[in-house]
Amino acid sequence: MGGARPRLAHRRRGSGVRRRPGPSGRRQRRSAWATAAGVFALGLAAYAAGRSGSPLCRPDSLWQYHGAWHVLSAAAAGWAARAMAPGPPVSVNQRG
Repeated sequence: MGGARPRLAHRRRGSGVRRRPGPSGRRQRRSAWATAAGVFALGLAAYAAGRSGSPLCRPDSLWQYHGAWHVLSAAAAGWAARAMAPGPPVSVNQRG
């Protein structure tokens, strides 16, 4: 029983072409914060446009700016929560 060990073949996944790494976690968080801020700014514009007494305030209309304010501020809160999540943001395409 000598010291020779059987060699195990090392298999590489993929085609052997290295991919560039994606954006860093810090960059992804900054992007998520920028998205949240942009969506929130749109929400604030909808809030201002739909205030009582505004020419765009039409309570009987199907499209109401006050409702858009709620939807956009909720979307901004979701993006902000994603930006604050620990670890790198998980992509929809990543599977574990």
